[in-house]
Amino acid sequence: MALVAKLYKAIELKQFGWINCDRFYDVPNKTNLQYAFNNNESIVSANVYLVFKDINSIMQDAYFSFNDKEFNSGFQNIPIGAKTQLIAISIKDGKTYTYKSDLIIKANEKIQLTLKETNKEQVEKIFQMN
Repeated sequence: MALVAKLYKAIELKQFGWINCDRFYDVPNKTNLQYAFNNNESIVSANVYLVFKDINSIMQDAYFSFNDKEFNSGFQNIPIGAKTQLIAISIKDGKTYTYKSDLIIKANEKIQLTLKETNKEQVEKIFQMN
């Protein structure tokens, strides 16, 4: 449990001006963004974030795998051309694994995520959002 508490501390937004975004209104040309984890990683659960750089906004999705079935809704109705960062974080065998990549949203894109082991300082750096 202490590891999970440290994880949540690392992703706290420490300044005003950020919003949680559930959907976009009045934006033409929207698409869905899907993601999948590398099959070799046997990820059971992960938090996945889509950070919108231009509007200080963030969307979150949860990933679960159970009995060889994946539960992953991805991100829906995202503006095409949005400048984003895709971030994923998971804990496996007591270790933290992350993925981070800059991404410009394209129509009907599916991103393959490969996580890498990450220490506490690296996790905090990943979630530093200016």
